[in-house]
Amino acid sequence: MSSSEASPSRPNAELALKGAEQLPNGRWAFRFDPEARAWRHRRRDWGRVSLRKIARPTLIIRGRHSALMTPAAARRMHRRTPGARFVEIHDAHHHVPLDNPQATAAAIGEFIEALESGAR
Repeated sequence: MSSSEASPSRPNAELALKGAEQLPNGRWAFRFDPEARAWRHRRRDWGRVSLRKIARPTLIIRGRHSALMTPAAARRMHRRTPGARFVEIHDAHHHVPLDNPQATAAAIGEFIEALESGAR
């Protein structure tokens, strides 16, 4: 295997490193377009998003083994979002679509089918 190929035993670790960057203060962050972070410096008065104000169909997906989104936080988000549907994906951590793409796609497909059939 060439050095440019991902190791089959560590594809998620290598992918995670490609999606991260070390900041000037030494901490690590997800790699985003700089404009994705710039809004925080332009608007300090935004406060927290009110989930109760969401008026669109919402699917909340949590990876069962996520260390960032606790089960309690996901349940709280679900309770506070009117009409939201909550799905917990087994065999997934925080990056659910990368950890379990088949189950993620199935959950999204079922959500869309339910919307098209008029069920919530």
